[in-house]
Amino acid sequence: MSAENEEQGAEGAVSARGRREIPAGTILATLLNGVLYADRDQSLWNAMLNLRSRVSDLAGQLGLKLLVFEDDGFAFLKTDEQLQEEGDSSVTVHPPRLMARRQLSFEMSVLLVLLRQRLMEFESEGNGTRLILPLSELTEMMQIYYPADGNRLKTERQIGACIKKAEEMGFLRKLRQSAAGVERYEVMAILKAFMTGDTIAALNEKLEKYSRYAQQKAERGRRGKAGADYEEA
Repeated sequence: MSAENEEQGAEGAVSARGRREIPAGTILATLLNGVLYADRDQSLWNAMLNLRSRVSDLAGQLGLKLLVFEDDGFAFLKTDEQLQEEGDSSVTVHPPRLMARRQLSFEMSVLLVLLRQRLMEFESEGNGTRLILPLSELTEMMQIYYPADGNRLKTERQIGACIKKAEEMGFLRKLRQSAAGVERYEVMAILKAFMTGDTIAALNEKLEKYSRYAQQKAERGRRGKAGADYEEA
């Protein structure tokens, strides 16, 4: 490698006009704060691709690995511990930031599985590159997993809290309201990297068990109500 190439690798790419571009350290700092998306910062994304080897080396010095999904347009860092646990099929998800693993609540498990399934359907249909869902649709998707006779406002608050948490974890991105005033969210492609086939299978198994339990509970409730009505008559 020439002295000029070595300088570029250590400090950043240099354009043909001699203008200094984004240093590898700046790219790494961005990745340490979360996921890097091509559609959010094309110049930073291109710089990361040009200096991919250097950024990867710098990340390795911190015990991290750079994972790049060029087709989907995102990149992020994982710790060695997370990589070793990648085959774990338990209902646990690494959010797209450098933080501890977190055990998902049942409600969050439901939401992420539903979002992942919708993302798969969307991509198979080939209708676009960004899956955008209105808040009303997200809420409706979740409502069937809550008691039908429960407090509606309480249920909506709980669902809203799940959506907010998914946004904080980087799996949803809140967009500006549409011209009609509709609240919308984009389902982020990073979800595909964190919801593996094994994780989805484990979650689906739990959802099926819960669905059977909910049906049995609802049936017992209907029988109990019918008995009460008969006694009142």
